[in-house]
Amino acid sequence: MGISPDSARRIRKHIVDLASADKAISYRAERRLIRFGPKAVEALLEAAKNPGAQVRYRAVWALGKIRDPRAFETILAMTDDPQEEVAYDATLALGELGDPRAIPPLAERVRRAANEDVLAGASAAALMKFGEAAVPYFVEIRNNGNLWAREIAEDALEVMAE
Repeated sequence: MGISPDSARRIRKHIVDLASADKAISYRAERRLIRFGPKAVEALLEAAKNPGAQVRYRAVWALGKIRDPRAFETILAMTDDPQEEVAYDATLALGELGDPRAIPPLAERVRRAANEDVLAGASAAALMKFGEAAVPYFVEIRNNGNLWAREIAEDALEVMAE
């Protein structure tokens, strides 16, 4: 996809701004990158490798919101990021991305739930975005999962039925 030199310059500036200590600036940069859509994907995929957790979680969230399938593998890999806030945003971003390849790994994260497991809850929230396609996974987990997984699955099914 062709990007004008001006757009490329602005995208680079916004990528730099993702690291700003001023949360308003980093949030604004994230929102602007989302508006660039597919034109920003390559730069965001590169930003997802940044050593700064804030840059990674903002980049992964923007990638999910843009909904470009090129981002799937990167977002999925980031669900195991050592920084919990990055892993959390990556997990939710899989639901935003809407790629059905995310359903089995999200269901597996729910299935492995432990007490107070934030990532299992985020996985359930992301999985719920897939609607009817997620129901058989939640039913299986409700019927065969551990105590925590069954509770999460039951709650998700209840919400989805409303």
